[in-house]
Formats: sequence, C-alpha cells, structure tokens
Amino acid sequence: MKNLLPKLSSRHDYFDYLDRWTVGTVDDLRDSRTARTLVKAFLLEASHSNEGRDTIAALAAADQGTTEVDETLVGLRWPNEEEDWALVDIEDDRYPVVYTGLESIYARSRIEEMTRKSALLDRSWFAAPVFRHMWDVINESYPEYRFSRMVFEYEDVYETNPYASTNEDNSKEVDDNKIERRRARMQISERIGKLRNALEGMRSVYTPLESIVRLGVPAPHRGSIDVYHNGQFTNRSDSIDALSQTVGWMMNLYKTSTELVEEMAWSRRNDTNENTSVTLGAPLLVLFDETLEAGTFNKWITSLGHKNNRFRLWGRPINRGDDTIHFYAVDNHLWQTIDLEISRKHLYAILPTGTCGNTIHRIVTNIQRFIDPRPKVFIGERPYEEVIRGGKAQV
Repeated sequence: MKNLLPKLSSRHDYFDYLDRWTVGTVDDLRDSRTARTLVKAFLLEASHSNEGRDTIAALAAADQGTTEVDETLVGLRWPNEEEDWALVDIEDDRYPVVYTGLESIYARSRIEEMTRKSALLDRSWFAAPVFRHMWDVINESYPEYRFSRMVFEYEDVYETNPYASTNEDNSKEVDDNKIERRRARMQISERIGKLRNALEGMRSVYTPLESIVRLGVPAPHRGSIDVYHNGQFTNRSDSIDALSQTVGWMMNLYKTSTELVEEMAWSRRNDTNENTSVTLGAPLLVLFDETLEAGTFNKWITSLGHKNNRFRLWGRPINRGDDTIHFYAVDNHLWQTIDLEISRKHLYAILPTGTCGNTIHRIVTNIQRFIDPRPKVFIGERPYEEVIRGGKAQV
C-alpha cells in the first residue's frame, strides 16, 4: 500500500508532512503533470451520545488499531499493516475527521468497510440543500473571478428493464446487455460569476441539475477543496490549512443542522408539578416530484429488505395496499428503529427518540441521487432547506 504515514512525534509534524504534499499541487493539476496523490479528509459521525461509546471504541469496533499522537489526534492502522494509513482528529468526539494520503479508490473503500463493520460509525451526508447553502455562502464570500466546480449526478438505479423478455411461464428474463437507465452526470468548472448566472436557467429545464453531489470551495489563496455528498473532502489547494478550514466549516454546519433535526424529530416528555405530557416529534416527509413507476417502486422496496443497501435502512416490508408499504426498519447506524411509510408519491418517517439525526440527511441525499432529483422535503411543517440554513455557518 502506497502513501502510508511515517512515525512522527506530534500533530505539527504530521500536518507539516501532509502540507509538503500540497506544494505545487495547483500548478501541477492545471498542467496535468502530477502523479501525486491528493490529501483527502472524511467527516464521520460516531454517536449522539458519548456514554461509553467514544470515537476510539467506534474505531476499535471497525478493526482499526489506534496510536495516540496527542489528546485529540490518533494514528489509524489497518489490520496486518505496519504503518498508519490515516490520522483521525477527534476534537469533537461525535464528528471525527479522517485524513489520509491513500489513493481515492483505497481511501473510499476503507471508509466504507469501517462504517459497515461498526454500527457506531457513519459517514456525514450532504444533500443538495446543503450544497445550495454552501454555494450562496461562496457567492457572498469570494470575488466573481475566482473559480468553482460543481458536479451533478443522478442515476435511476431502481428503474426496471423495459427489454425484459417473457418466458413461457410468464416470468421475466432480464438481458443485462440491453438495460437502459436514466443517468445524468455533469461537471462544470467556471468562474463564480458566470456559473451563478448559468445555473439559474439550467435548473428550471433539467431536473438532474438539482442533484448536486460535489462542490469546489475556493481556497483562501489558490486552488480549491472539493466537498462530496458522502462527507469526503479532496484538497486541490496549495495548503493543508485550507483543507482543515473547509472541513471545520462543514462540521459546524452539519453539527448544527443535525442537532436541530434531532430537537425537532424526537418526542419530548414534559414534567410539571401537576402532570406529565409528551410532545410528539416532527416527522420527515418527502414528496416526490413525479409519481414513481410501479417497477421502480417495487425494486426500491425489495432492496430495502436487504441489510446492505444504499440507504443503510432495512426491514421486512408490510403491504398496506394502494401501493403503500410500511417498514419497522432498523438503521444500520446505532441499530436504532425507524418507522417508514413509502408509496409511489411519498416517503414518511418517524424517528424515535435516540435515533441519530444524520439518518434524515442520509435518506434525503440518497433519494435525490437515486429516486427523485427534485423532491419536496419537510420536517414537520418546516422545509428541510430552512432547517439546513438554520445552521448557517460562515467560511
């Protein structure tokens, strides 16, 4: 494995080592002449409660060895490797940040395996409203001549195959060579002013442009930091500090919005001298922009019956009739239960007290990528986008 970390003695030494990887990065990327692996960061979520479930315990559950560098920084070691592959900053015990120089394919694979092995860990999830809020802040904070990058992606992975042939017993036989699905991916790198003007017209006529999955945040001096929908950050600037600052900005935004979601969604017990009452939490409501096709709906529902699916929610579907399915589902993060009602027109979810707020972020993010790029999302009566902006943070 290339780009493992040497043994160093302090936080300053480690980040100075990573910072040396960024020297010349902007020019080399522009001229397409760098073989250097870019430094990445991954913002994770450990637990809303630290009672006996701290980050170190979560990492241990994922078969990760740890070596203390200081009180809030540890080295991370993969099984059967002799050197650390990453650093974990646990300044906030609920939101650990993993820094690594591994190539993207290996770094992403390891993060995925860690979250699969440990129910105490999950990625952070940035839905399109998060990126729209970030874009507004970028427009307020940087001059029009600076560059940014946006990536839009939508794929109807649950669409059924229209070319399935019918056998003698009336069953369908799928020819994988003839599958056609709706898939859109577009990347735009442009000056902020021109990009802002172009987006206004394009979104109204092409709905996949609502599904933002990556945004380039300009660095203070040169280059940018790419922020991904699944909590990954890739440093394309000339400074490791620029990466850390962007991660810190997003952590503050994510932390505030997640805790606000929990405050709204969890039921609360109100005790007074005379009686006790319970205030019910606000449900999540996702209204699809278009009614889902029956085949797509059925394929999605079937996938939720498997433990390892994109939504990290699984359970046994109960058919309520009229194309409405109920789930008493289990969230793979913290093994909390969640009540789901899904139809071809909507998803309705109730989060019991104790369920992590990032469950809502994950549901919305994956719906926009794979089910409907332009849903209307509410927590109670409040639009989800307002909830995100309620956690407004400045660059």
